[in-house]
Amino acid sequence: MTFWLGIGLLLLLTFGLWLPLGRGLDWQTNHRQRENIARYREQTQGNVDAELAQELAQRLLDDEKQLEKQPHFIPKTSPRYGAYLVVLMAVLVVVPLGYYFSLDRFSEVQQYQQTQRKKQAEKAATPQNAEQSEEPSEDRYVLKIQQRLRQNPNNAEDWIALGQAYMTQNEVDNALLAYSYAERLAGAKPLCKGITPMHFTYGNRCLMRRNLA
Repeated sequence: MTFWLGIGLLLLLTFGLWLPLGRGLDWQTNHRQRENIARYREQTQGNVDAELAQELAQRLLDDEKQLEKQPHFIPKTSPRYGAYLVVLMAVLVVVPLGYYFSLDRFSEVQQYQQTQRKKQAEKAATPQNAEQSEEPSEDRYVLKIQQRLRQNPNNAEDWIALGQAYMTQNEVDNALLAYSYAERLAGAKPLCKGITPMHFTYGNRCLMRRNLA
């Protein structure tokens, strides 16, 4: 609604500036024609009779009408015409721009551009290989347990922890293998700790693999 009101006001303002300009051009044309006829009558008043002067004036008027129908340019314009033209062009350019910059959309566009620039700057500041170099937390946990087992392979608790870590990653075979090492070190109790939750998760498949092992 506000947009159309602005357009209507702009059209009214343009029409108001253009109307006196058009009237001024018409007045200049009529004034020139009358002035030419008056001068011609003054020149021929003392030399020819009134009937001939009237006939010549009528011919001059007809010639002026024929010239009006032909396309031509006004050789000389008044300063008022140039002033009106400058004001009209300024209104047609300044008013739409001022109306656009006064809208909320312009501020929203600026905020969006600033947000995009911040995101691009943050993305450029972040190392490209940072995400690739970071491993999932579960993988880091498994690697940490494996390093401890390399230093002390007889630690049954680490084998149980490794089996539980494999179980969270759905690696049943590796989990059973880790629990079997824990069984050798601490008996069947660690294996029962690992098999019980795996049995509820995977069913009889764990027991079958355990028997095959």
